[in-house]
Amino acid sequence: PVTLAPATALTRLDGQSVELKTLRGKWLLVQASSGACDAACEKRLYAMRQARLLQGREQDRVERLWLLTDGIAPRDELLKQKFEGMLALRDPAGAVLNRLPAKTVARDHIYVIDPLGNVMMRYDADPDLKRMGKDLGKLLRASRFIEDGYLPIVHTAWMRGALRVEQTAFASPILSPISADV
Repeated sequence: PVTLAPATALTRLDGQSVELKTLRGKWLLVQASSGACDAACEKRLYAMRQARLLQGREQDRVERLWLLTDGIAPRDELLKQKFEGMLALRDPAGAVLNRLPAKTVARDHIYVIDPLGNVMMRYDADPDLKRMGKDLGKLLRASRFIEDGYLPIVHTAWMRGALRVEQTAFASPILSPISADV
């Protein structure tokens, strides 16, 4: 998988520098576009908001990130009313945007990035909201075992365009210590 460098510097709207590592530990839903935000951009922002809301009590583990690709300031109504709580950061050098895999251009996708900075999934500009929410939920559930001290041995597969996560076994350092004799 593509991994984003933690020392990558982004810029907040007020001009302060922010390193990507400050977002470590959270799942990220990322989309990149101009601050002008046309109808397609608003649709992606809406999809990200809905996918996060579908997670219920787990939604605090997910951050939404809007990578601004230019110097245009987003409309206040977008950040303060429609999509409150979304992080809007500028990527002036394209350090993140240029690392995101894309079919055409990265601006046409929504990305799911895990808490370690690995790009896990990519959705087209007009994703199926239910499927996106279910996929994110499966990833959150599978990663919860790691946070609780269990290491799930996870098998992921794409079946008919949807992510299927199967937990095939568990390994716990407390319950089954690894022997040096093996």
